[in-house]
Amino acid sequence: MISLFTMSNRYLLLPLFVLVLFAAAFAQAAGDPLVSATQLRSSLDEYLLLDIRTTKEYNQGHIPGALNADYFAKGWAKTRNGVPNLAPPPDLLADIAGVFGIEPETRVVVVSASGSANDIGGAARVVWLLTYLGHDQVAMLDGGIRAWRDAGGELVKEHTLAESTFPYPLDNLRPHLLAGTNDIALIDFPIDARTDEYHYGWQKHPNARVAGSLEGSKRLVHASLLDEKTLKFASRDKVRKLVAESGINTQDPMVVYCNSGWWASTTWLALYFLADHKQASLYDGSMIEWTLDKQRPVVDTKSRIDHLWRELKNLVGLDERNDLMS
Repeated sequence: MISLFTMSNRYLLLPLFVLVLFAAAFAQAAGDPLVSATQLRSSLDEYLLLDIRTTKEYNQGHIPGALNADYFAKGWAKTRNGVPNLAPPPDLLADIAGVFGIEPETRVVVVSASGSANDIGGAARVVWLLTYLGHDQVAMLDGGIRAWRDAGGELVKEHTLAESTFPYPLDNLRPHLLAGTNDIALIDFPIDARTDEYHYGWQKHPNARVAGSLEGSKRLVHASLLDEKTLKFASRDKVRKLVAESGINTQDPMVVYCNSGWWASTTWLALYFLADHKQASLYDGSMIEWTLDKQRPVVDTKSRIDHLWRELKNLVGLDERNDLMS
């Protein structure tokens, strides 16, 4: 009797086990933030494409079926209290998603320009926004529009109109992915996605009050996560290696920042998806917002000698680009 009961249980559990495996495989696929141009070409009709390039670039040629989702013109970024490029409030973001016809089951691919690492940051930013909204079926075209062209994909000028739907439901909103100034104040080791020039205080964003970085910052530069030539993301193994070398404590909360939350989006995507650190969040106000308040500490790591040496080199006209590449 015991033997038959055990066998019966096994047969009953087998379909459940298969279902669990399928669900796990689906979840993994849903969590992949990158779609290659080859993948996209083979199943183009399965995706809703958001082309976040400028309307002018979109009109000059886009992937067949892609929607004109111009990042700055279509509301993906808001300015509040003098701070640009902030995430829209959840209800407004839900409206934007609805305008483009995005529903929970919609498989979205974000398409960016691919002239520089900055362009890739825009696509990563929209992936972050939709993930924050609670949408799991979102990815970006790895390498941007150039990857599509290099793979032999055609470009068309015919506009595709969005089939708008209701605002996206907010029952899966992930507020922990969006960090603010109060969160930063509680983090011992924020993660700086910027280049050396900004981190060490040689240069500042035009909208930041002062140059420098947040106290205790670890480094994970956005461009280091991309192939220099193709602008495609590094492999998962390489991302994990870079994270290990950065000295980031992967057991602690992770808050990524830059100047305006743009470069930080690339680093966030790598941490959250490729290295599987689901505690990673993004401080979208970044240094522009942080430096508005003179009471908030900013670290300037340069000594007076460094300043004098810099001024001397500028005076005699030495080209410092070699310093940046060393």
